[in-house]
Amino acid sequence: HLLWPGGAIAVDVPADAPSRAYGKLEEAIAWAELPIARGDVALELGAAPGGAPLALARRGVEAWGVDPGELAPHVAALPNVHHLRVKIGALRWEDLPARVDWLLVDVNLAPQVAVHEVARLVPPLRAHLKGAIVTLKLNDWAFVDELPELAARIAAFVPGWSARLRHLPSNRREICVVATAR
Repeated sequence: HLLWPGGAIAVDVPADAPSRAYGKLEEAIAWAELPIARGDVALELGAAPGGAPLALARRGVEAWGVDPGELAPHVAALPNVHHLRVKIGALRWEDLPARVDWLLVDVNLAPQVAVHEVARLVPPLRAHLKGAIVTLKLNDWAFVDELPELAARIAAFVPGWSARLRHLPSNRREICVVATAR
């Protein structure tokens, strides 16, 4: 018996969700059974226009979104959403919140570049990180052969983590990698 008949993970995407990232995040949380909870702090790299920050905010999570693009006005206006309008390469440790429980990545970069950029930001976050949800864009089918290595690099962000990969219904040409403690 499948938890989700036909492989579809039933998530409700509200009409005011500014992007499909809302559904992608909710599917990842359901699939991986992640304990993302009210009071947690999440950092999303590639946040515009705000689908994932909206989903996080509605869960009571303090959402920090990093993206040079604009967040939808109704998302940016939420009291538990913070927007850092910089490119990932210009983001500095000093700009990050003191504590980050969940790291989310959904950037429009080649998977190797995305993982490299994120890896440089992880050291000051390790102490509190509970897990990461990384969306890898497969703009080139050759990247499929690199998925095991990329998942291993993501798992190596924090000692003791392991990574799982899955193509989720909302992912199109993307793979979701979830890394958490074993």
